[in-house]
Amino acid sequence: MTVYNVPKSEGAKKGNRFAFRAVDGGKVFSVPFLQYLSGDGAEFIETSIEGGRADEARLTRGLIAIECPAAAEAVRKMANDQVIGLSQAWAAASTASLGESEGSEDS
Repeated sequence: MTVYNVPKSEGAKKGNRFAFRAVDGGKVFSVPFLQYLSGDGAEFIETSIEGGRADEARLTRGLIAIECPAAAEAVRKMANDQVIGLSQAWAAASTASLGESEGSEDS
């Protein structure tokens, strides 16, 4: 019998992560690009949508608590507009990683 060994997630690789600081000059945290979310992160999104608790700030805080627990408290203390800005930057970085790099579009 052949056994398939499941490889580590690509989300563990440094190049497949989104790095951010919760405060200027503070500690750098990182979360996987959205396409590499853990099973727990994906399930959190699904249950939040089903439960009607899917506003962007709440989803982002919950995902960060799952994907980078060390950043959870700092992100929890942020104002909603800051969390939404973080969410949008995370989504943009995740999208850019899917295809060509941002600078190669004009080549």
